[in-house]
Amino acid sequence: ISLGAGAALLATGPWWIRAFGAVPWSEAMRLAIVLAVLLSWVTTALGVLRAAGRAAAFGLVTALQGVLGLGAGIALAHRFGAAGYVGGLTLGTAAAAGAALAATWTPPRWHRAAIGAGLALSWPFLVHRLAIWLLALGDRVVIENLVGVAAVGRYSAGYVVAAALLVLVDSVQSAWAPRYLADRKPEKDGVLELLLNLGGAAVVIPSAVLVALSPVVLTIVAPDRYEVPPAILGLVTAAVLPQLAYFLWVVVLLDHKQTRAVAVASGSAAVLNLGGNMLFVTIAGIEGAAERW
Repeated sequence: ISLGAGAALLATGPWWIRAFGAVPWSEAMRLAIVLAVLLSWVTTALGVLRAAGRAAAFGLVTALQGVLGLGAGIALAHRFGAAGYVGGLTLGTAAAAGAALAATWTPPRWHRAAIGAGLALSWPFLVHRLAIWLLALGDRVVIENLVGVAAVGRYSAGYVVAAALLVLVDSVQSAWAPRYLADRKPEKDGVLELLLNLGGAAVVIPSAVLVALSPVVLTIVAPDRYEVPPAILGLVTAAVLPQLAYFLWVVVLLDHKQTRAVAVASGSAAVLNLGGNMLFVTIAGIEGAAERW
């Protein structure tokens, strides 16, 4: 599926790139599509390794993707610019994909009934993931079209700093979900409430510190020439706690086989995101995009 989607995106790139206004169809964009295909393999394999409790293999794949990919990306960026950076990430992810596939490979056993049951349960998560992708991309597309490419850079710089907390939220979900899904029902009673309380405390405290120190943090990671409004950091940070509750409830819905509710919730959020972006960015610029988030 990923190979077919990647090939279609490469073939039609000169057409759909027009949606991004001033962003050209370039070598960096073509490499990004190859990177996305490899990432789909790595993400799937990491899910299998996590479910199997193979921490060492999971760590190896993650290290190859992060350390090797980022190191190669930074090294190549000095000479080849954006294409070099994305190319370096692609090299690291390709190595991670090879290790992941080697660690998880088993001869395929095709059972039509099992495939049908799996698709029926999991297709709403396709909508869920596409909605998350739209949430991440939509604000940047709107900002680029309404305010310009430079504004996308300023917005992204502040957003990425606050996104460190989103990584923390995602890590909480990744850590508890396999255990929760494997436990028997009596053992699950009270777990969600406990996780909301503990996770909330684990998120609120770093969020408050990050917002309080936002001028200092932005001075370090985004010098004055970036012109990043501190309000973006605070506004995006404020969205972390609701996302924690959402990520935890997604696992509960999966456990109850109510995945259609996940698709409805994520899809509705994506639609509201696009509408909110067009309204708020028009009124308040890049700060408006952060308020919408």
